[in-house]
Amino acid sequence: MTSILALTPRLGVNITTFSNSAWIDTFPFQVAGAAAGYPGPGNFGLGSVTVTSVAPQTPLGTHQVEVVEVAAGEAPRFTVHAPDGTMTGIGRTGSAIVAGGIGFTLTEGAKPLVVGDTFLLGVTPAPRDITGWGFALMLRREVDPDTVCLSASTGAGTIANGGVTGQAGMRVQLATMRALAPDTYLYDLIAFAEGYDVLAYTGTLRHVQGITVRAS
Repeated sequence: MTSILALTPRLGVNITTFSNSAWIDTFPFQVAGAAAGYPGPGNFGLGSVTVTSVAPQTPLGTHQVEVVEVAAGEAPRFTVHAPDGTMTGIGRTGSAIVAGGIGFTLTEGAKPLVVGDTFLLGVTPAPRDITGWGFALMLRREVDPDTVCLSASTGAGTIANGGVTGQAGMRVQLATMRALAPDTYLYDLIAFAEGYDVLAYTGTLRHVQGITVRAS
């Protein structure tokens, strides 16, 4: 199990449910898995990236390494930027660096690197172990925030904890969804463990009147 204090909420995740179907969506929880480095497509010089470590909270996506200075007698200097554009580190070729949660070494090849050469570090996701976490979710209308229109939780058996698969699964029965008025609702999903309640997901839920009704 990973610490719940390392959880970063996912905001603005919107959902559609139907009055003629049970609610069985899943909320995935992920950490950074493997990372691979490869040269940018327009490079003049040659080089290679060796990744040695990836911290679980490393932002997913493509991190960019860019050569920004080449001086005689010195190893080329580069910057590292996270997927959102934030600069996370400065280093030199041939020396190990940890930037944005990725440990790596950029090694210059037979053809010298030049300013503007880039290398990309692609970080792929892995399931977060959520064993032992509890979950709770409520729906409320924006115009009537004091009224709970639907409630689900692990304690009530309407949210299932997937443990090492990193998924919290909604298990709301058809009768409950049929009784919920078609409308747009606000929701959030709270995870709790280790004595802490932590916001996991927020967004809107659009509940739609279904067409097909199965005969009893």
